[in-house]
Amino acid sequence: MEERNWAIIRAYKAGDRAEDIAGRYGIVRQRVYQVLRAYGVGRRDSGAHARREREVQAIDGLMAKEGIGRSTAARALGLPVHSFDPSTTREDRAAVRFWKRVDSSGGPDACWPWTGPYFPSGYGSAGKGYPDQYAHRTAFILSRGRRPAPEKPCVLHSCDNPPCCNPKHLWEGTQADNSHDRDAKSRDRFSRGYGPVRRPGFKHSEETIEKMRRAWNPKRRAASRRGYRAWWGSLTPEQKEAHRVKCAAASQAAIALDPQGHSAKIRAGRAVRS
Repeated sequence: MEERNWAIIRAYKAGDRAEDIAGRYGIVRQRVYQVLRAYGVGRRDSGAHARREREVQAIDGLMAKEGIGRSTAARALGLPVHSFDPSTTREDRAAVRFWKRVDSSGGPDACWPWTGPYFPSGYGSAGKGYPDQYAHRTAFILSRGRRPAPEKPCVLHSCDNPPCCNPKHLWEGTQADNSHDRDAKSRDRFSRGYGPVRRPGFKHSEETIEKMRRAWNPKRRAASRRGYRAWWGSLTPEQKEAHRVKCAAASQAAIALDPQGHSAKIRAGRAVRS
């Protein structure tokens, strides 16, 4: 056991990872850390830490010799820049990755479309690791340095282009502002496919669309007989009585044409109720 523990310590100091050491000796990673703590070996004693110290010293020496910056020195030595630049945080690296996926080749006043994945609604999907999963909201936060105000939580497009991430085209507003802006730009339920609208590939004529729009209006449902209760409530007493007489005459005519069938329906209904 003692010999194996010293072998684990030598491997760790040589730069092997704890996962690799655990797999080599058939133990779990936590057991490796227990052995290291028992013998007073910390992370600074590992080979990886020592290698990083040598890389930092090489970068500092090149900076002093050539009079260049830390990032330039790291690139000259073929080392990852973000690992040695103290001014670069995780948020800064996420911002760099985000703007690389935004096409700003059109100029400062044009739309900057998101080149990454999209939501079904058409808005860009930045994914995890960013201030917001919506790309346009992330662009707003990164450009303004803050989130939308609590009283105006929505980020709207002045260009009416959902994937656009140009900060000049983004403004914050309320949900009511968002609804009014949607209606003003004809992006309501009719233009999104939930109602009758004229769009490419639509087979209805303009007259049919206008008729459907009138029938879609809840205030016109009574006149267009969309909803029996609303229609019945819109009738006068004389119209209701005339409708009852008409229905009774129609029922008598149906019974006269098929008396046996009507009697069978009545018997079936009584059997179900009993």
